[in-house]
Amino acid sequence: MSLAELNFLRTGVKTAGLLDVHYVTDDDVRRQTSYAVKIGAVTDAARKLPMKGPRGR
Repeated sequence: MSLAELNFLRTGVKTAGLLDVHYVTDDDVRRQTSYAVKIGAVTDAARKLPMKGPRGR
């Protein structure tokens, strides 16, 4: 909601649902269910997001 509000303040355009987030569990990966089927797909594959480790490492 905060992201949508900031977008509105900057652009004057009201939006909802700016983020489309899907959580994939280890079980999803093992069973190739949900969005886990996109991991390693030839087309439209999922991409790993760079993340900082514990304490900003």
